[in-house]
Amino acid sequence: MLCALHLENIAVITTLDIEFHEGLHILTGETGAGKSIIIDAINMLLGARGGKSLIRYGENVAICEGLFTTDDAVKIVLKQADIELEEEDLILSRTIYRDGKNVCRLNGRLIPISLLKTLAPHLINIHGQHDNQALLSPSSHIDFLDGFNKGAIFPLLTDYKNEYATLKSIRAQIKALSSHENEKEYHIDFLTKQTEELTKAKLRPSEYEELRLQIEEMENYETLSEKLNLCYDMLYAADHSAVDNLTSATSAMSDLSLSASVYQELSERLSTVKYELSDISDTIRDLKDGLEFDEGKLATLQNRWNLLNSLQKKYNTNIEGLIALLEKSQNELNTITLSSEKVEELYEAFEKQKVLVAKSATKISVARKREAASLESQIECELKDLNMPYAHFVIQIERSDKFLENGIDRVEFLISTNEGSPIAPLSKVASGGELSRVMLAMKTVLSKTESVGTLIFDEIDTGVSGEAAQKIAEKLAKIARFKQVLCVTHLAQIAAMADTHFMIKKSSAEGHTYVEICKLSHNEKLLELSRIMSGLSSDIATRHSETLLKNASIFKEKLS
Repeated sequence: MLCALHLENIAVITTLDIEFHEGLHILTGETGAGKSIIIDAINMLLGARGGKSLIRYGENVAICEGLFTTDDAVKIVLKQADIELEEEDLILSRTIYRDGKNVCRLNGRLIPISLLKTLAPHLINIHGQHDNQALLSPSSHIDFLDGFNKGAIFPLLTDYKNEYATLKSIRAQIKALSSHENEKEYHIDFLTKQTEELTKAKLRPSEYEELRLQIEEMENYETLSEKLNLCYDMLYAADHSAVDNLTSATSAMSDLSLSASVYQELSERLSTVKYELSDISDTIRDLKDGLEFDEGKLATLQNRWNLLNSLQKKYNTNIEGLIALLEKSQNELNTITLSSEKVEELYEAFEKQKVLVAKSATKISVARKREAASLESQIECELKDLNMPYAHFVIQIERSDKFLENGIDRVEFLISTNEGSPIAPLSKVASGGELSRVMLAMKTVLSKTESVGTLIFDEIDTGVSGEAAQKIAEKLAKIARFKQVLCVTHLAQIAAMADTHFMIKKSSAEGHTYVEICKLSHNEKLLELSRIMSGLSSDIATRHSETLLKNASIFKEKLS
C-alpha cells in the first residue's frame, strides 16, 4: 500500500506531500490543474520513462519519493535481488537530472532502475486510458486471460517458452546449414582451394624469421668471411696474436705471484681472460668455417621467402594468422561437407521437438479454456453491477495454424451489450462508456487474484454518466474494501464515494505556476461536488451534493 508521496520540481509542481490511507482516494480539480501529473510521477517512481520534460522549468533536478508497506511478494522480489529489509516499510526514490542521469534508491540504497520495474507490479496497478486502447487490440486479450489465474497458466507458459526456444534454435541451425546449393558449392570450392594452397605451403610459426637470417647471411657472405678471418687472425692465428701475447703476460705474472698476494690475484685474472679469449677464438673459427655460399640454396631460400610474403599479402595476415586461417578453413570445410548428414539429424531433432512443443501448447490451451469459462462468468456478474444487465461476455479461443510465442491460441474478447444483440468483437461494438466498464470489470476480477495492494484509476469514467456513473462509483467503493484505490475523476457520483477526497488546484504568483493539493473536509466536499456538477455553488447544487454524500455514506455502511 502507498502511504505517502513526496514530489519536488515535477512539471508545474514545486513541492508536494501527500499522505494516503486505506480505502478510496479521489483526486478532483479543474482540467489542467495537475491531477495527471501526480499519476505520471507515480509512474516515474515505479520505473517508467522519466525524461527531462518532467523537470520543472528553471530547475535541474526532479525528485519523487514514495513510502510503501510491504507484503510477502515484495519481500520475495527483494530477496532475489539480495536485499533484506530491516523494517516493514519501503521507501523508494527516484531523482532525474536535466542531463539525463537517473538515480534510484531503496531505503537509501542505490538500486538499478530495472529493480524498480520488477517491484512495480507488486506495489501498484495503474489503469490509464491506454488500457482501454489495449482492450481494443485483440492481440492483448491473451495477456488479460493469462493474468486471470497466473498460478494456473504461468508455469505452463514458462515450460512452453523453453521448449519453443529450443525449437526455434534447431530451425535456425537447419536454415544456416541448408543454404542455396549454388552458394554452397561455390563456398566449398573456395575453401578447398584456400586449404590446399595453405596446406601445400607447409607453414611453420618461426620459419619467416629463420629465412630472413639465412638469406641475410648468404647475401653478405664476403663481408662476413673477411671480418671473421680478420678477427680470428688477430686473436689467435697470426704471429704475435692476442692469445700469444696474453699467454706471455700470464706466464710473467705467474712468476711474480710467488712474491706477493696482489700478483697472485692478477695472475688468476689474466688466466681467466686468456681462457675466455681462447674460447671466443674457437667460436669465431667455427662460425668462419661454417660460412658457405651456395647460389642454388640462396635462390631456394629467396623463392620460399617470396612465397611467404605473397601469402601474407594475399590474406592480409602474418604467418601465425595464416596457420590459424588454415585451421579455420579446414573446420568450416568439414562442417559444410558433413552438413547434409547434420541437416538430417537436425530435421529428426526438429520433429521430436515439435511434439514436445505441441504437448506444452495443448496443456496451456486446456488450462486457458478452463480459466476462460470462469473469467467470462465473473466479468458478466461485474458488468451487471455496472448497469449492463444484458451484457454477454465471451472469450473466443481459436487454434492457430502455427506455434506462437505464447502457445497455439488466438484469443479475442466478444460481447453483446444489449438484449437480443449478436455477439461481436469487443473492439467493434463497445462504446467508450461500455469499454470503461468492461475494463473496470476486468480490473475488479483480476485484482482479487493479484497481490498488489494499490489500484490507481486515471479517469475510468470516460464516456460515462448518469446511472452508469453511480454503478462505477459503487464498484470502486467495493474494491476499496480490500484494496487501496486512487481515482482521478470528473464525475460527482464517483467523487462523493471518497473515503479521502483531495482537490488539486493550480495558481500563479510572481510569474510562476504552482500546484497544491488539499484534503477536503465535509463542507469543502460539498463545494467541490457542486463545482463538478454545475461549475458554481448554488443552493440546488449544494442540496444535490448533500444527497450524493448521504447516499454514498449509506452505501459504504452496508459494505462494512
